Amino acid sequence: PQADGFLAIPFSDADLLEVIGATTRARKCIVLADDSPLIHRHTTPILEEEGYDVLAATDGAEYNHRY
Repeated sequence: PQADGFLAIPFSDADLLEVIGATTRARKCIVLADDSPLIHRHTTPILEEEGYDVLAATDGAEYNHRY
């Protein structure tokens, strides 16, 4: 499968919202799989404020185990 969007670090709040289309979509669920606590602390609140449900994990294996 091909990704719908890509985000390079560092990124701004606006970059994140533009890539995921947060300003035009209905409430959606996003999987955030990254081993960086900083990415989780920065990105999760932005997504939640925009109305997204965020399923967070440190990697794909943890996501599969938790969800």
